[in-house]
Amino acid sequence: MTGIDLKAMVVVEAEEDTATGVPVKTVPPGCNEGAAISIDLDADDQGLTSLADLEEGGELTLDVYLSGAEDVSGYAVKLGYDPAVLEFLEAADEAEEANLLRANDGTALFLSPLLREGTVEFGGAILGAMETTAVDGVGFLGRFSFRILEGFAGAQVATQTVDLKSLTGQDDLHRGLTAKLVPPVFLD
Repeated sequence: MTGIDLKAMVVVEAEEDTATGVPVKTVPPGCNEGAAISIDLDADDQGLTSLADLEEGGELTLDVYLSGAEDVSGYAVKLGYDPAVLEFLEAADEAEEANLLRANDGTALFLSPLLREGTVEFGGAILGAMETTAVDGVGFLGRFSFRILEGFAGAQVATQTVDLKSLTGQDDLHRGLTAKLVPPVFLD
């Protein structure tokens, strides 16, 4: 076929930045404002948000879960931590269970974690997400692993942002979930 001209119009929502007067692209809200994020420090005890008697040189993992989700096509979890006492080791999209993004046989892509001073961001997306591959419900999002450094006298790891992408837009979920890490109380 030749001689066919197609015209398309793309609408990008924008707001004017009040400080600069420059239009800024906006993202429409998704359908997951009621979804919930939870964190867990122990795969055997779901929902554990505090660990005691941690020692220098030891390792710990923090798992992130999502519940009450609809039409999820991707996410990004950003955690804050104290790099003076915790060393980030890795972020994994699977642990004892499969990642939520793989629930409907979609092809999920996960990028390497993005590290900045005191933060780590990790996430993924379903390639070419559509109604048949986007996921609903409850599931595992990721595992973050840390090593406890010399001088550890306690620390926290907290969710700074959790951006959840759906087929209709994006929602920023429940900031400020905190995992508390405590050193041994009594020394031998």
